[in-house]
Amino acid sequence: MFTYKKWLSVLEDCSGMDKEEILKENPLDVPNEATATKISELIWAAANNSIQALIETTGMTGYRFAAEFGLKERAVHYWIKGERKASDYVTRMFAYILVTESLETKRVWFVQNCYPGTEDLTFFSSEDEALEYGQDLWEHRSEQEKDRYRKNAGGEWRLSAGTIEVPQSMDEDEYWDEVLSQDYGTEIRDFVN
Repeated sequence: MFTYKKWLSVLEDCSGMDKEEILKENPLDVPNEATATKISELIWAAANNSIQALIETTGMTGYRFAAEFGLKERAVHYWIKGERKASDYVTRMFAYILVTESLETKRVWFVQNCYPGTEDLTFFSSEDEALEYGQDLWEHRSEQEKDRYRKNAGGEWRLSAGTIEVPQSMDEDEYWDEVLSQDYGTEIRDFVN
């Protein structure tokens, strides 16, 4: 569990570092590059008490940020404009909440079905569903197709099941890019062999 005490320790370790150093160090050992970049930027914003950088990193509008945290929109507007400064505690707490949310992950399973000119990924919420689907695809292939898969196993002809971890908040339409960014994750079954 990522505690607030650990968070303060991370901020202390990263104090005085620039964003690139924090990203290179990846103090929370986040495997996903996009998530690691976002978390590094949040760490930098909190370590430098920059509420403006923190809000910018979230990609939220001032209105949405205010709504997300139950704040008055006017206060957030003043922070963004630099007319008022948020206390260290406020910036660190918001960043902690955002980092904690980014670290929450879920496991997704997929079946990769490839043949010349086509790559298909189908996603599932359980390993059993993925294995059943992949096995069904394999069993419904003609003997000629099965021979092609076997002759070119791992090449253009692939039929396998794998798994990746994604942020809890990630939508299914983003899974495909995530599978690619994680180099097809962990293979759990090759239906061809």
